[in-house]
Amino acid sequence: MQVYDRAIKLVSLIEDLSLNINGEVIQVIPALKALPRSGHALRIDKFGLDLPKQSVYDHALTLAYNCDIYQKSLGISFDVQILANYCVFHDLAEVIVGDVPRFTSKSLAKKHYLSAVQKRAAEIKANQIISENIDASLKAEFVESIHLLESEEEENTGIRKLFWMLDKTEPILSMWRYIYNFHDQIKIEEFLEAMTDFLTILR
Repeated sequence: MQVYDRAIKLVSLIEDLSLNINGEVIQVIPALKALPRSGHALRIDKFGLDLPKQSVYDHALTLAYNCDIYQKSLGISFDVQILANYCVFHDLAEVIVGDVPRFTSKSLAKKHYLSAVQKRAAEIKANQIISENIDASLKAEFVESIHLLESEEEENTGIRKLFWMLDKTEPILSMWRYIYNFHDQIKIEEFLEAMTDFLTILR
């Protein structure tokens, strides 16, 4: 599990990263562990489902695990460190911005809602704050990772497409994790109704 192991190591290197946001000190890793992935969480709350909420931290490490699985299954190989960086760094801004759900109506998202333009502007500002506070030994990798994830550079196309495909489909895979791990307490019809948006987004 090369990408996963690298991601775990990278997490250990930013364990002490903290940010001062308007006088509030945010410990980044504990904040990621406490921050629910809002797409599922909003629906769990709306339907009153007795299920745990996936954290943004879990999402990052799940992506790293899936990178290893997909590369092995497809017989492809991309730079392990770059993928680990993408997995760990891509959502750090959410400790400041919050987890903004996709494929979720404004009425359901409520306080979590931001337009694409608002979300992009908030993330740019948040990533700038993180780059100013992250350990100097990791700053260049962080800045480069965020840049490459948004770039259209041809040499970066394959690895970027793999990562974003995994990022956007991970909520669907997580549905099956719920079903597998909590099948004895899930009312399947109610669960599928709650998560129906995730079943139709790829149509």
